[in-house]
Amino acid sequence: VKDERAFDVYLYLLWKFDGNPQAKLTLSYDTFAKYLGIYEGWTTAAYRRQIIKVLRKLEQKYKLIKFETSYAKEATITLLDYEDLEGIASVSPRNDEERMSRNDAEGYFELPNDYFDFGWNRILTFRAKFCYLINLAYSDISDTKPFWSKSVVTITKQFGGISQDIVKTGMGELRRKKLIEVKYDALTDKPYDERMPKMYKILKLYDPKEL
Repeated sequence: VKDERAFDVYLYLLWKFDGNPQAKLTLSYDTFAKYLGIYEGWTTAAYRRQIIKVLRKLEQKYKLIKFETSYAKEATITLLDYEDLEGIASVSPRNDEERMSRNDAEGYFELPNDYFDFGWNRILTFRAKFCYLINLAYSDISDTKPFWSKSVVTITKQFGGISQDIVKTGMGELRRKKLIEVKYDALTDKPYDERMPKMYKILKLYDPKEL
Protein backbone atom coordinates (compact mmCIF):
# COMPACT_ATOMS: atom_id res chain seq x y z
CA VAL A 1 0.00 0.00 0.00
CA LYS A 2 2.89 2.38 0.74
CA ASP A 3 3.82 2.43 -2.97
CA GLU A 4 0.32 3.00 -4.33
CA ARG A 5 1.03 6.65 -5.10
CA ALA A 6 4.18 5.71 -7.04
CA PHE A 7 2.17 3.09 -8.94
CA ASP A 8 -0.51 5.65 -9.82
CA VAL A 9 1.98 8.32 -10.88
CA TYR A 10 3.92 5.96 -13.13
CA LEU A 11 0.79 4.81 -14.96
CA TYR A 12 -0.21 8.46 -15.30
CA LEU A 13 3.17 9.30 -16.85
CA LEU A 14 2.78 6.49 -19.39
CA TRP A 15 -0.72 7.72 -20.20
CA LYS A 16 0.45 11.30 -20.77
CA PHE A 17 3.54 10.37 -22.76
CA ASP A 18 3.20 11.54 -26.37
CA GLY A 19 5.80 9.21 -27.90
CA ASN A 20 8.55 11.76 -28.46
CA PRO A 21 12.01 10.27 -29.19
CA GLN A 22 13.52 11.87 -26.08
CA ALA A 23 10.95 10.08 -23.87
CA LYS A 24 10.40 13.31 -21.96
CA LEU A 25 7.32 14.74 -20.27
CA THR A 26 6.74 18.13 -18.71
CA LEU A 27 3.81 18.30 -16.30
CA SER A 28 2.74 20.93 -13.81
CA TYR A 29 2.72 20.15 -10.11
CA ASP A 30 -0.87 21.42 -10.02
CA THR A 31 -1.85 18.76 -12.57
CA PHE A 32 -0.11 16.04 -10.57
CA ALA A 33 -1.78 17.19 -7.35
CA LYS A 34 -5.27 17.22 -8.87
CA TYR A 35 -4.73 13.75 -10.33
CA LEU A 36 -3.61 12.39 -6.96
CA GLY A 37 -6.40 14.12 -5.06
CA ILE A 38 -4.05 16.23 -2.95
CA TYR A 39 -4.79 19.63 -4.47
CA GLU A 40 -7.78 20.85 -2.48
CA GLY A 41 -6.84 21.79 1.08
CA TRP A 42 -3.12 21.41 0.48
CA THR A 43 -0.58 24.22 0.23
CA THR A 44 1.55 24.40 -2.90
CA ALA A 45 4.66 23.59 -0.87
CA ALA A 46 2.99 20.55 0.74
CA TYR A 47 1.73 18.84 -2.41
CA ARG A 48 4.91 19.73 -4.32
CA ARG A 49 6.93 18.03 -1.58
CA GLN A 50 4.77 14.89 -1.80
CA ILE A 51 5.03 14.75 -5.60
CA ILE A 52 8.82 15.16 -5.56
CA LYS A 53 9.01 12.35 -3.01
CA VAL A 54 7.05 10.04 -5.34
CA LEU A 55 9.11 10.97 -8.39
CA ARG A 56 12.32 10.37 -6.45
CA LYS A 57 11.07 6.90 -5.49
CA LEU A 58 10.37 6.09 -9.15
CA GLU A 59 13.85 7.33 -10.02
CA GLN A 60 15.97 5.90 -7.21
CA LYS A 61 14.10 2.80 -6.02
CA TYR A 62 12.50 1.55 -9.23
CA LYS A 63 14.87 3.08 -11.83
CA LEU A 64 11.93 3.87 -14.13
CA ILE A 65 12.48 7.60 -14.68
CA LYS A 66 14.95 10.43 -14.46
CA PHE A 67 13.65 13.48 -12.69
CA GLU A 68 15.09 16.98 -12.98
CA THR A 69 14.52 18.99 -9.82
CA SER A 70 13.94 22.72 -10.17
CA TYR A 71 11.89 25.50 -8.63
CA ALA A 72 9.74 25.82 -11.73
CA LYS A 73 6.00 25.14 -11.69
CA GLU A 74 6.53 22.11 -13.90
CA ALA A 75 8.37 18.83 -13.45
CA THR A 76 10.52 17.45 -16.28
CA ILE A 77 10.63 13.65 -16.40
CA THR A 78 12.40 11.21 -18.71
CA LEU A 79 10.98 7.70 -19.05
CA LEU A 80 13.70 5.07 -19.03
CA ASP A 81 13.82 1.91 -21.10
CA TYR A 82 12.94 -1.11 -18.95
CA GLU A 83 13.20 -4.01 -21.36
CA ASP A 84 15.31 -5.99 -18.92
CA LEU A 85 12.84 -5.84 -16.03
CA GLU A 86 11.36 -9.19 -15.07
CA GLY A 87 7.72 -9.94 -15.77
CA ILE A 88 5.48 -11.35 -18.45
CA ALA A 89 4.49 -7.99 -19.86
CA SER A 90 5.04 -4.26 -19.63
CA VAL A 91 3.08 -1.14 -20.42
CA SER A 92 5.24 0.26 -23.19
CA PRO A 93 6.13 3.98 -23.33
CA ARG A 94 7.31 3.68 -26.91
CA ASN A 95 5.57 5.52 -29.70
CA ASP A 96 3.06 3.72 -31.91
CA GLU A 97 5.41 3.21 -34.87
CA GLU A 98 8.09 1.61 -32.71
CA ARG A 99 5.56 -0.54 -30.86
CA MET A 100 4.02 -1.85 -34.09
CA SER A 101 7.46 -2.77 -35.45
CA ARG A 102 8.31 -4.92 -32.43
CA ASN A 103 7.54 -8.62 -32.06
CA ASP A 104 4.17 -9.20 -30.39
CA ALA A 105 5.75 -12.01 -28.37
CA GLU A 106 7.54 -9.41 -26.27
CA GLY A 107 4.32 -9.00 -24.35
CA TYR A 108 3.32 -5.35 -24.39
CA PHE A 109 -0.23 -4.33 -23.63
CA GLU A 110 -2.22 -1.11 -23.58
CA LEU A 111 -4.04 0.43 -20.64
CA PRO A 112 -7.41 1.81 -21.86
CA ASN A 113 -7.92 5.57 -21.69
CA ASP A 114 -11.22 4.87 -19.93
CA TYR A 115 -9.24 3.71 -16.89
CA PHE A 116 -8.39 7.38 -16.31
CA ASP A 117 -11.31 9.07 -18.07
CA PHE A 118 -13.88 7.22 -15.94
CA GLY A 119 -11.86 7.63 -12.75
CA TRP A 120 -11.10 3.97 -12.06
CA ASN A 121 -7.63 5.01 -10.93
CA ARG A 122 -9.35 6.77 -8.00
CA ILE A 123 -12.10 4.19 -7.37
CA LEU A 124 -10.21 0.90 -7.22
CA THR A 125 -8.08 -0.18 -4.31
CA PHE A 126 -4.37 -0.73 -4.88
CA ARG A 127 -4.91 -4.51 -4.98
CA ALA A 128 -7.63 -4.21 -7.59
CA LYS A 129 -5.54 -1.85 -9.73
CA PHE A 130 -2.68 -4.32 -9.65
CA CYS A 131 -4.96 -7.22 -10.53
CA TYR A 132 -6.49 -5.21 -13.37
CA LEU A 133 -3.03 -4.94 -14.95
CA ILE A 134 -2.53 -8.68 -14.39
CA ASN A 135 -5.74 -9.30 -16.34
CA LEU A 136 -4.61 -7.03 -19.17
CA ALA A 137 -1.25 -8.76 -19.35
CA TYR A 138 -2.51 -12.33 -19.33
CA SER A 139 -5.46 -11.59 -21.64
CA ASP A 140 -3.09 -10.18 -24.23
CA ILE A 141 -1.02 -13.40 -24.45
CA SER A 142 -3.78 -15.94 -23.81
CA ASP A 143 -4.33 -18.84 -26.19
CA THR A 144 -7.94 -19.12 -25.01
CA LYS A 145 -9.13 -15.56 -25.63
CA PRO A 146 -11.24 -13.87 -24.43
CA PHE A 147 -10.54 -15.94 -21.29
CA TRP A 148 -7.24 -16.69 -19.61
CA SER A 149 -6.47 -19.06 -16.77
CA LYS A 150 -3.67 -19.35 -14.21
CA SER A 151 -3.62 -20.69 -10.69
CA VAL A 152 -3.21 -18.19 -7.87
CA VAL A 153 0.09 -19.87 -6.99
CA THR A 154 1.42 -19.31 -10.52
CA ILE A 155 0.28 -15.69 -10.57
CA THR A 156 1.97 -14.90 -7.28
CA LYS A 157 5.24 -16.45 -8.45
CA GLN A 158 5.26 -14.64 -11.78
CA PHE A 159 4.54 -11.25 -10.23
CA GLY A 160 7.34 -11.00 -7.75
CA GLY A 161 6.13 -13.34 -5.05
CA ILE A 162 3.17 -11.23 -3.97
CA SER A 163 0.81 -12.78 -1.44
CA GLN A 164 -2.12 -14.92 -2.53
CA ASP A 165 -4.38 -12.66 -0.49
CA ILE A 166 -3.56 -9.72 -2.78
CA VAL A 167 -4.62 -11.69 -5.85
CA LYS A 168 -7.76 -13.16 -4.29
CA THR A 169 -8.91 -9.84 -2.81
CA GLY A 170 -8.08 -7.81 -5.92
CA MET A 171 -9.77 -10.24 -8.30
CA GLY A 172 -12.79 -10.38 -6.03
CA GLU A 173 -13.14 -6.62 -6.11
CA LEU A 174 -12.88 -6.53 -9.91
CA ARG A 175 -15.55 -9.23 -10.18
CA ARG A 176 -17.93 -7.37 -7.81
CA LYS A 177 -17.45 -4.18 -9.81
CA LYS A 178 -18.15 -6.12 -13.03
CA LEU A 179 -14.76 -5.41 -14.54
CA ILE A 180 -13.96 -9.10 -15.00
CA GLU A 181 -15.94 -12.29 -15.48
CA VAL A 182 -14.86 -15.36 -13.56
CA LYS A 183 -15.62 -18.99 -14.44
CA TYR A 184 -15.09 -21.79 -11.94
CA ASP A 185 -14.39 -25.49 -12.42
CA ALA A 186 -17.48 -27.69 -12.27
CA LEU A 187 -18.42 -28.76 -8.76
CA THR A 188 -17.16 -32.28 -8.16
CA ASP A 189 -15.80 -34.40 -5.35
CA LYS A 190 -12.25 -33.60 -6.43
CA PRO A 191 -10.02 -32.01 -3.77
CA TYR A 192 -9.54 -28.26 -4.15
CA ASP A 193 -5.91 -28.59 -5.30
CA GLU A 194 -6.98 -30.90 -8.15
CA ARG A 195 -9.59 -28.58 -9.61
CA MET A 196 -8.95 -26.54 -12.73
CA PRO A 197 -7.80 -22.94 -12.12
CA LYS A 198 -10.39 -20.18 -12.45
CA MET A 199 -10.89 -18.63 -15.88
CA TYR A 200 -10.93 -14.84 -16.16
CA LYS A 201 -12.29 -12.54 -18.84
CA ILE A 202 -11.61 -8.83 -18.74
CA LEU A 203 -14.71 -6.73 -19.43
CA LYS A 204 -15.10 -3.32 -21.00
CA LEU A 205 -14.65 -0.42 -18.60
CA TYR A 206 -17.83 1.54 -17.97
CA ASP A 207 -18.64 4.93 -16.46
CA PRO A 208 -19.53 4.35 -12.78
CA LYS A 209 -21.64 7.51 -12.82
CA GLU A 210 -24.13 5.80 -15.14
CA LEU A 211 -25.00 3.13 -12.60
